[in-house]
Amino acid sequence: MSHLIVVSIGPVQGYISQSRRTQDLWQSSRILSYLTGMGIQQVASDWVIYPRIDENKADENTAANIPNRFIIRHPDDQKEAVETAKQIEAAIRNAWFDEENLTGIAGHTWQYFKCFVANPSEALFKMWSRQVSNWLECYWVVVEETGSYQADIKRANAAMSARKMVRNFDGSAENGFKCTITGEHEALHNGDGSYANVRDFWANIKEAQRNKSLISTSDRLSALSVVKRMAHEPEKNLGELKIEARFPSTSSIAAAPFRYAVLQNWGDLHEDVDNYLKTLKTMIPADQLYFHKNGKPNPEYFRKIELEIDRSILDDRKAINFRSIDGDFLFEDTLIANTIEEYGGSASDEQLSDARKALDKLVTKALQPRQQNGKEIIHPPPHPYLAILSMDGDKMGQHVSTLGDVGRHRSFSSNLAQFARNEVTKIVEEQHLGRLVYAGGDDVLALLPVQDALEVANQLRQDFNDYMADQGFHDLHMSAGIAFVHHTHNLQDAIQAAHKAQEDAKENYGRCAIAVRLLRRSGEHREMGMKWQLKGQSTIEQIIELVNYFTNDQLAHNLPFELEHLVYSMTSDQAIEDGMDAARAAELRRIVKRRRTANESVVERVIKICTQLTQPIDPEDMDCTPVDEKEPACDPVIRPERSIAERWGNLIHWVELARFVAQAKPRLENVEG
Repeated sequence: MSHLIVVSIGPVQGYISQSRRTQDLWQSSRILSYLTGMGIQQVASDWVIYPRIDENKADENTAANIPNRFIIRHPDDQKEAVETAKQIEAAIRNAWFDEENLTGIAGHTWQYFKCFVANPSEALFKMWSRQVSNWLECYWVVVEETGSYQADIKRANAAMSARKMVRNFDGSAENGFKCTITGEHEALHNGDGSYANVRDFWANIKEAQRNKSLISTSDRLSALSVVKRMAHEPEKNLGELKIEARFPSTSSIAAAPFRYAVLQNWGDLHEDVDNYLKTLKTMIPADQLYFHKNGKPNPEYFRKIELEIDRSILDDRKAINFRSIDGDFLFEDTLIANTIEEYGGSASDEQLSDARKALDKLVTKALQPRQQNGKEIIHPPPHPYLAILSMDGDKMGQHVSTLGDVGRHRSFSSNLAQFARNEVTKIVEEQHLGRLVYAGGDDVLALLPVQDALEVANQLRQDFNDYMADQGFHDLHMSAGIAFVHHTHNLQDAIQAAHKAQEDAKENYGRCAIAVRLLRRSGEHREMGMKWQLKGQSTIEQIIELVNYFTNDQLAHNLPFELEHLVYSMTSDQAIEDGMDAARAAELRRIVKRRRTANESVVERVIKICTQLTQPIDPEDMDCTPVDEKEPACDPVIRPERSIAERWGNLIHWVELARFVAQAKPRLENVEG
């Protein structure tokens, strides 16, 4: 009798989100994806039901896209199936760390790392071994098939949920000064573990290894964090975890539209770029200012730039240097002495002043109106915020349980893989200036410039629905969470905010929805959300309309403030509602018309959008069961209808977000109505 084997590895969210740098984030995901792939490779490909690994293989510039959970159909009896599950677990664990042979990702990284340690002690290796050995979680269950695949897959999933309830806890203590990334593991050291010893150990590591920007002056890392940071360096790891071009930092993601605009107008701006780079080199040696690989500047990778900017420009030495500096150097607020010192340089007040003047000259010249596609475009300065996009399919487990047979489940898996590999990558990285952290079909994490985030989220959810429907899988939806954060914002907190927003979309807006958190560097944070479709109209397309009106100066920038007054005075729950809709519409019309550049058609459209976005959500569309609910048997939880004041408050936040996004978008010159 055949058996289903379900295997799950982890920890996932904790390991990925515990990242200080975007490249740590990206590499964490690739490590988990690689380990899952090594487990799947232990069995014949026709045994694999989910995922289809041959369609999920990543290259050195591609996001990880193999999920951490896989399902196999084993054709033999229980004893053979259990033995296969044990072999899979052993392969995964050895791919991570084989202590005896010092192989696997963590073993190879140790051999690379210890080269930078003067006289590495046995205690240091024991600390390394303890931390990496205790980290990996690998769970599996074996379930006998009964002839009803739908019932069998439900039992297998239930068995895995029960297995995860029984955790393996290690009693090893993590004493001493903690890792500056995970905050829970002891920072590696080679002595008595005193603060001075740990500090000096990491100062020496930073100085000894060739990539000076790889270790920050404040870094005190555990073994797990070193693996994230250095796994791509050892030659023996390069086949699996090779990084051809550096993953952009948060600052570089935020500044990507500006850098792209400069490259588009390279003929006019290359001298200003070169002059600015020269001022930076008076403070920082070139081998530390530019990211390097094999002794040469190594630009951060943006697929859209590689595809759309002329190769003669990309190969220009000045352009290579410009693309090889971190985005920190394109913002005045991070062009400071601390940043210079972080990159191994030093700066006098005069040198910093010269650099800021050169940057200001470059930005000012880049902002001049330019002809583009027959229109006069004014590009904005580098926007200091970026967006973290987290998307997840709604009730995918419930859908899988209804597929009925193995063949249909395999087809479903293949189509998910193809969507992730082709459509998601195309939308995020080819059509926009984003970078994917991972894309597992219905599970996406991406970093995007502010100007692209809403469009990407909306396009992904629509294309997911359409793509899967074309393959015969109907009524599939995604929910999304977006966190807009300052480019210096703590990365772990930013990722958590995006995931929390996604949970809001599912739990507070009834799934098939989007929720957003705008985390200002100063001022009050904003939270908002809405169904993707409301009364047959696309929420995000309407928000993007408002963005365009703000961008082209057709809406007053104080509109959110004016709306707050309207809400305060005309949406009291105690107020008599008879006639209030008409009164609010009249007041809204008066507010919008105060902008002289807004003609009557714009006024009418804005009123219609605002009215639409304050409509109550149909209770039939509100399924607010908790995100971690695995069993479909429970009835949907219906959130009580929001009050008028809540709905208008939500609108204000959306309008405020539209104004915020507009500041990041290119503006058409002399736009009327």
